[in-house]
Amino acid sequence: MRKFVLPGIGGLAALAVLYALGMWLFVWRYQISTQDAYVQADIAAILTKLLGYVSSIKVTDNQTVKSWDILLELDPSDFRPKVDQARAGVESRMAAITNFDARLKLQQTIIQQARAGLISANADALRARADSIRYRDLADNGVVSKQKLDSTGSDIAKANAAVEGAAAALQAQRDQVAVLESAKVQAQADLKQSEAQLEQAEADHVDMIEEP
Repeated sequence: MRKFVLPGIGGLAALAVLYALGMWLFVWRYQISTQDAYVQADIAAILTKLLGYVSSIKVTDNQTVKSWDILLELDPSDFRPKVDQARAGVESRMAAITNFDARLKLQQTIIQQARAGLISANADALRARADSIRYRDLADNGVVSKQKLDSTGSDIAKANAAVEGAAAALQAQRDQVAVLESAKVQAQADLKQSEAQLEQAEADHVDMIEEP
């Protein structure tokens, strides 16, 4: 009887070992139990090159991924308006430069008019001085009255004032050219910035619509 008991116990022990090994291989080693302990896990932050709304997520929790796998997709509809806005900025800057060119051209015409006004004022001043000399001679000979001679002096003063005014107007118009040219330089700098923004917006839009 004892001969049969010992092999039976040994067999049960072997079965118990096999059962325990099988449970560990297929069940127990995947189970985690703890009492107020912490389990370490690696968490990676996902950052996109572009900012936008997520339209779809291509992976699930605990899924294994590798380099260049698509994790999510951004909504491309937000990027087309940015391109249009940037292009409108470029067009606006170009229009501003064209406007400055037109104003500079007009300013040259105004300067020519102011220069003509100064020439005319100088001519009037010369004529007034010549009249004053002539009337002084006539007054010395008793041909014209002293009152008439005094009026020629007033005419000279008016003519000189007109010359000064015309010279100041001419200088003001010349100064305006410098103001316009400075503003044009700033507009050209703004245009370069707008062109860079448009280039970046177009590149971002291409990145969104290209196939992976």
